[in-house]
Amino acid sequence: MRSRSTLLDHILGSHPDVSGYTESHIKYRNPWDTLRLRWHVGIATRQWPRGRWLLDKQLHNRMYLPSTLRRSNRMRVIVLIRNPLDTLRSIVSMGRLLGNDRDADPRLAAAYYCQRVATLAGLAVEFGDRALLVDSDSLVNDSDTALSRIAKHLSLTKPLSKSYQVRKLTGRSGFGDMSALIHSGRVSQQRDADTHDADHLDVVLPPQLASVLQRCFDNCVGDASAWVPTVGFTRA
Repeated sequence: MRSRSTLLDHILGSHPDVSGYTESHIKYRNPWDTLRLRWHVGIATRQWPRGRWLLDKQLHNRMYLPSTLRRSNRMRVIVLIRNPLDTLRSIVSMGRLLGNDRDADPRLAAAYYCQRVATLAGLAVEFGDRALLVDSDSLVNDSDTALSRIAKHLSLTKPLSKSYQVRKLTGRSGFGDMSALIHSGRVSQQRDADTHDADHLDVVLPPQLASVLQRCFDNCVGDASAWVPTVGFTRA
């Protein structure tokens, strides 16, 4: 959560090779569940899916991928990770705004982050070069490089653009980022592109918790980068 995944989804979903721009919430159990994804994408885009790729994003460990899908050479994965302090501040701010007590609790939000990045590291090792590990900050700080590497990873027929289409589900609860900025239709460096409100900066985390979060992040990047290509990490 809060990794700018909504921004990346919209950029990808605006490319002619990619269909989809939202989170489907599908719990995949077998390859046939990809037909459910096709249906979901068709509803979200108001047209039959076109292009080479069907896109979905998964934010939680409970959204399981069976081995038949994980081992498929037709699957490509983008593992998007944001630095821990900005992520936690954004999660807690979102929780406060939406009245979600779990997300508003820094300790529970930190537990989610640590568990999630550990799982992502394991998946990255399993996928190998079918995965690309991307520093979320690079999407806004070095967009040209990040989008070029992502386009190459997916073998897209033309470059990805920093502009994207605003769709009928853009900004709606349950389908991704709900901030006003996601409606801008373009990558912005003026503010975080996946943040509800600037007051997330007022969230203060205990030093011990911040230290644990940083170790989780460093371990994830260090473990995964030995197995998968990376974008934007200074240590990778």
